[in-house]
Amino acid sequence: MTPIPPTSDWSPPPPTRSGSRWGWGLGLLLLLGCCFWSGLGTWFLGPLIPYTANYMTWVEGNLEVIAPAQQRPGGVLSPDGRYLRLGRTISGVREYMIIDLQTQTQRPLSLTFSGSCWIPNHQFVARNSANKTYYLVNLADGVVTPAPLIRVGDTYGTTGIPYALRDRWAAAEHVYIAERLGGSAGYTVVTIEQGTPYVYWDFGSGQRNTTLIERFTADLPQAVTIPYCSSPPDHAPLVSPDGRFSAARSSGENGTLQIFDADGAVVAQAFKIGWDPSLLGWAYDSSGVYFRTTISGSAASVLVPYSSIFKLSPLTPAEAIWQWTQRISLAVMVLVGLSDPLVQRRRQKRQQGTHSTNPPTT
Repeated sequence: MTPIPPTSDWSPPPPTRSGSRWGWGLGLLLLLGCCFWSGLGTWFLGPLIPYTANYMTWVEGNLEVIAPAQQRPGGVLSPDGRYLRLGRTISGVREYMIIDLQTQTQRPLSLTFSGSCWIPNHQFVARNSANKTYYLVNLADGVVTPAPLIRVGDTYGTTGIPYALRDRWAAAEHVYIAERLGGSAGYTVVTIEQGTPYVYWDFGSGQRNTTLIERFTADLPQAVTIPYCSSPPDHAPLVSPDGRFSAARSSGENGTLQIFDADGAVVAQAFKIGWDPSLLGWAYDSSGVYFRTTISGSAASVLVPYSSIFKLSPLTPAEAIWQWTQRISLAVMVLVGLSDPLVQRRRQKRQQGTHSTNPPTT
């Protein structure tokens, strides 16, 4: 019997190289993982980090970007949540402003300062470290007033009890007691005397500092102690103005910022791998909490000096249903996308098996 020669329109199927493709893919994933965990990814992906910094790894609730990382923002929220003191860089120019979050209006701030402290009645005291000058900024009208600095030790002596200072504070309209204003150790006292602001500092030793202030202000009805100058503590629960919610950052690196209802249930949270959140405070209307993120680790922060400012808000019941609907839809799309290549490969294998077992005949 003469063998049947193969026809020109049929040839054995080419060998598949799926193992090679999977190997390359696995190796690439391992490389990216090593770069991420070792910090090399900070160098490789440096140009993209200012943009990726504006996204969180996991969010439950509404997340709004107030100031993106590309602008190198720095912000401090007023204790009542109405004003945001913001610094940002646009087109290489650093600018400072006050944002009224209730009216959504902005006011430029020409004052450059290195430290500040909020005081009541929508005001803050700022310290210029270059010339060691203090200023009082009124947010209602934008007026900036120089505040003379009085070194208590030089003016009233470092020993004994300066009763003249006690009498002066008693006659002041307002007395505000702040700790570590502008990075200065110990207490700083800010007074409003006949409409003029004054700053008192350098009371002597740490014990004398505390003793004089406690003794002189204990019975002054106009004396107010400022709980914190810039940002609230991260780990202590911060209660919303209406008392319905509280917010806190979980302990440890890569903490999660969470909002709780009155029963302690989590109603909103945000988390980003490799980044730490810091609380700025609650919005004036209790609609959400403001926070900023910075990359974890002191070495990484030198390479990646970026941060973003966000606002996290709880979802309404309708918004929660819609968010879960979107996530389920996305999961279905991903599963379909992953399963389609598998289906195609099985179909190709069946076709290859058919060709190999049934060669063409003439």
